[in-house]
Amino acid sequence: MTQLEPLVSVIIPVYETEDFLGRCVNSVRGQSYSHLEILLVDDGSPDRCPGMCDAFALEDSRITVIHQKNAGQGVARNNALDVCTGDYIMFVDSDDYIEHDMVRGMVDAAREHDVDLVQCGWKEVSGVAGFRRGSDKPVIQLDRIELMRAYLLGRTINVAPWAKLFRRHLFELTRFPMLRAREDEYIMHEVIGSASSGIQIPDAYYVYIRREGSTEFSREFNRDKMTSVDSADRLTEYVQVNFPSLADFARIRRARVLMALMREIHMTRSTHTHEEELTQLRRRLRDEIHSLPDSVTPLRRLRLRSAVRNGPVFRLECLLFRLMRVR
Repeated sequence: MTQLEPLVSVIIPVYETEDFLGRCVNSVRGQSYSHLEILLVDDGSPDRCPGMCDAFALEDSRITVIHQKNAGQGVARNNALDVCTGDYIMFVDSDDYIEHDMVRGMVDAAREHDVDLVQCGWKEVSGVAGFRRGSDKPVIQLDRIELMRAYLLGRTINVAPWAKLFRRHLFELTRFPMLRAREDEYIMHEVIGSASSGIQIPDAYYVYIRREGSTEFSREFNRDKMTSVDSADRLTEYVQVNFPSLADFARIRRARVLMALMREIHMTRSTHTHEEELTQLRRRLRDEIHSLPDSVTPLRRLRLRSAVRNGPVFRLECLLFRLMRVR
């Protein structure tokens, strides 16, 4: 490490992940880039995690532990953001882990290209199977408009705060909301919209564990996920004001969000217990279809209309997604 190397704050919210926490924390502690500030935020976890966090702090002076009453992942991240001192910020979920050279590769990319945000590739692991996500292309530098467009398309700039390196100022005025699910969707467009430039790198440094029983992969549909509708509305309004040339992309993304929520309800076989939510989503999606731009392909319109009517195309999609989830 040289004196010129920037400090990176790595924020890890912790809740009921005692079987995964050691691997996660050690993957951060063992980084080839050592100028780190590691913040473990115990979100009132009822298992062994609080004691494990304290033990890690005794072993490594770079680790700071914050204990809080259970308030959710967003509040945990906020409490760390309030005290972190790094030049850059990185988030890691406590059941995931990162490759040995992740921080080094991300910092080098940020400094070489002088950008505010770096997005790397990631691997998703479920059981014994794994597959890669992100861009297969070489390094792609994006200006402010291109960065937001990539986010709206949702292919290589994902909504999650992990697999990214943020320049500190992007969080100066922004904090996560007090939500129990998908709190990142609520603000990530504002964070990305504050960046003057960004870069996509193909390296799959982040390992995302698809864990049965986690918020995202429960067998039951969680009503808290309906906050995605409000988040999509916020995103659409934000883009219309700050990126008007991309407004059509925002409306298309909102339609995708509505259809994805409907698909989740069907995939978890929760249609009878969540009929009210389905009715709300169908009504919103029906209205959304009428306002979509002419650039939307006939195939996409067919898929959206099939979702509204619970038609065969939509039911087939639900089946395929369910098979992909259990593989």
